[in-house]
Amino acid sequence: MLHQGTEHGKANKKGDMYENDNHKEDQWAEHGVISYKELIDGLLASSTNTKDLPEEEKQWITHSLHTNNSIPFYKAKNFVGNAQITPYQKIKQYLLEVQSRQNLVEHNEYQISKLDLEMERDLKECRKLEPDSFDFRLLQLEVTEANNKLKQYKINLRQVQKERNSFLRLIREFNESPIGKYKDGRLLIDVLNDDAICEELEHEHWTYRMAKQTALDWIAYGRPGIGNMDAVFQLEGEQQEQVLKLALELFARNEMRIKRLTDEVNEKIQKGLPPSPGAQLLEITEKENAHNIQGRNTPRITEHDPTDW
Repeated sequence: MLHQGTEHGKANKKGDMYENDNHKEDQWAEHGVISYKELIDGLLASSTNTKDLPEEEKQWITHSLHTNNSIPFYKAKNFVGNAQITPYQKIKQYLLEVQSRQNLVEHNEYQISKLDLEMERDLKECRKLEPDSFDFRLLQLEVTEANNKLKQYKINLRQVQKERNSFLRLIREFNESPIGKYKDGRLLIDVLNDDAICEELEHEHWTYRMAKQTALDWIAYGRPGIGNMDAVFQLEGEQQEQVLKLALELFARNEMRIKRLTDEVNEKIQKGLPPSPGAQLLEITEKENAHNIQGRNTPRITEHDPTDW
């Protein structure tokens, strides 16, 4: 929704960002016709409560306004996409994220266009009034506030476009990967309107999801929690057993991994090797006579060596 003659619909300029470049992967991070630096500088310049601050602190405010707070691609991929256990649920989540961002894009575009018209109307009214009149000063204040809102909506538009395009990129990568296809070779995204296939994939998803949640209970508490077991018991008998068997396998394999990693870390500490960057960042250091890392009380299920399973 870009209009000629408005600030957000100006003709092509070097450095501007355009919707029709969405197919170019290297342009996905920059999207929409927005001169972002001008918007930020304009917001700061119009502020009335920063003029007495030291220059260094004004720069910090500028940095805060320039900071892009949209979801990073890494976070979207690993903590939104990979939070979904099955490929079927992952593509559904990606589509849901795109839908919500597209709604926000359209909302911000509407607000930008609406504010443009309101400012045009108010400026016409201002020209009819005496500059010293109360109505003129009040209307001028409203125009200033609307202009600040306009800039903020443009900033919001840029950020939600960036997030939307991150998820579009993830969908493209998903479709081009082996997990992006159904067993008959069709893209998963193309079978989502097939109710029979979706029911099959829902069954698979809930088997894996409940197994993971039950395994996490075993890992954290030594036994499944009431909530997860209640959910497991709501499944059909055969699926219940599939869930519990997989949960036990996940738990046992993780215990084996924890034991291996514990041995590696103990050996590192005993050799007097320096802490890892992560340990230094968290300011965790061992005392001179620190004991080895000790494993927690072993739940009954792993009283026997897991390697013998």
